[in-house]
Amino acid sequence: FDDAEICEDAVINLTTLLNPAIPGTFSGNNVSGNNFTGSNTGNFTVLFTPNNLCLDESQAEITVNPNIIYTLETSTLCETDPLLDLGDLADPNFPLGSWSGPGVSGNFFDPNNLSGFITLTFTPDYECALPKNTIIEVDPAAEPVLTGAVVCEDGPAISLGPLQDPVFPNGTWSGDGVVSGTSFDPPGLLGAILLTFTPDDYCTQPASVLITV
Repeated sequence: FDDAEICEDAVINLTTLLNPAIPGTFSGNNVSGNNFTGSNTGNFTVLFTPNNLCLDESQAEITVNPNIIYTLETSTLCETDPLLDLGDLADPNFPLGSWSGPGVSGNFFDPNNLSGFITLTFTPDYECALPKNTIIEVDPAAEPVLTGAVVCEDGPAISLGPLQDPVFPNGTWSGDGVVSGTSFDPPGLLGAILLTFTPDDYCTQPASVLITV
């Protein structure tokens, strides 16, 4: 009857420890039928009584090791953010393992085309460390709605503020005719002029609008 080590909460079939396997009965703490469950940690003695009365009883020591306790970080991303290195979410004391879930490729997470709360699973490469889940929140990318304008070539400069989406008031304008970052000066320009507004807000995309001169 061979000794064994298992992890907390694990179950072992005691018949696998008999050498050779013979009919009989197991008894002891945490024993149920032919199974031993590591419901608590420590060292446990299991007794085997053979059905054959001519054979002696034997015993084995089962050591139950505690499960490893580790933590995972969470993260919030925009769907247009670059790949996230999932190593940044792992417990630095237990960094080795494999990740699975939507958007996962190897040790990286791609938020593109995902949104909401995404559940990922980390399976550690350590004995007595159980898989654990963490959450990544992916926010959908927003894009301001801009208002176009028609101006005369010889007209005065206009403020670009009224063309902005009031939901995204802060940002930077760029394009031909943009001066001081906040106004458009039409002299020397003609036709449809494409301007771009890049918001300062998190998880927003640049938006373009036409000013006709």
